[in-house]
Amino acid sequence: ADETAKKQLQLLLRGLFGTLSANKLTLLLPVRFPHVQGSADAVAIRDFLRGMLYPALGVYIDFYPHEPGAFDFGNALHALRFDAAMWRIHFEPERGNQLTVPLLEKLFAATDALPLTGIVFAIAPGNTVPDAPAMAALQETLSRFAGEEE
Repeated sequence: ADETAKKQLQLLLRGLFGTLSANKLTLLLPVRFPHVQGSADAVAIRDFLRGMLYPALGVYIDFYPHEPGAFDFGNALHALRFDAAMWRIHFEPERGNQLTVPLLEKLFAATDALPLTGIVFAIAPGNTVPDAPAMAALQETLSRFAGEEE
């Protein structure tokens, strides 16, 4: 990453520490999977967070499971295992992408060795509000994945 941008981000974040602390807030910075060319890698992000020396900074994973290479985590998840507080799972029903039980099983199998206790998993269904049948299908998928009976 550009050193000037990194220093500016450090100054901005340090300026927020008082407000974060006073309000008992945690600030999460985004990390995208699959990785996008030109963005910082997971090890650089981990090192940046640790260099900030502030415990209320972390990351959230923006996960796009339908993109090529989505499950090629390499050592990225291991590097961020203590900093990731949230996963936002993106899918785009308007493009035909669906969140399925096999896809969720694949995600949780890939993250099996990570400490996931207390991590928030959020579903982000694209840029449009899904219609009622799509939401019902998503609810059914999540219920089946969780092992709930209808």
